[in-house]
Amino acid sequence: MASVHPRNKNIPFGGITVVFGDDFRQILPVIPKASRTEVVQSSNIRLGCVRNAEENQKIAEFAKWVLDVGDSKVQDIHPDNIYKDPEIIIPWKYLVEKKTNTVKDIVDVTYPDFTKNYTIESYLKERAILTPTNAIVHEVC
Repeated sequence: MASVHPRNKNIPFGGITVVFGDDFRQILPVIPKASRTEVVQSSNIRLGCVRNAEENQKIAEFAKWVLDVGDSKVQDIHPDNIYKDPEIIIPWKYLVEKKTNTVKDIVDVTYPDFTKNYTIESYLKERAILTPTNAIVHEVC
């Protein structure tokens, strides 16, 4: 970044804003020039954007389960595991049923009726498939 401006040479990360997150429960929003209140409000809205009470209830139950996993409130099925890596049972209602192709099934569940809805901004904003590597991204696409 020193090539952009010499003062950036001695500034941490070359003067670029870097967001670090170490809590798997957080997907940090990036909102340019937003206040702390706006960022917090944006974070809190993410799970509440569904339009009917039944779906909101399902999402609230899932969010609670995810928090319980993160807070170690879900029972480890092998507590004597020498590697200290907890193993838990994921409830069936949170699993994607494999029909033919695992990746295709995940895409179909996450993006139902994609060809009809891909131009609707809210449809796209409400969905994401997180992948650990770029190789997996290419496999999903």
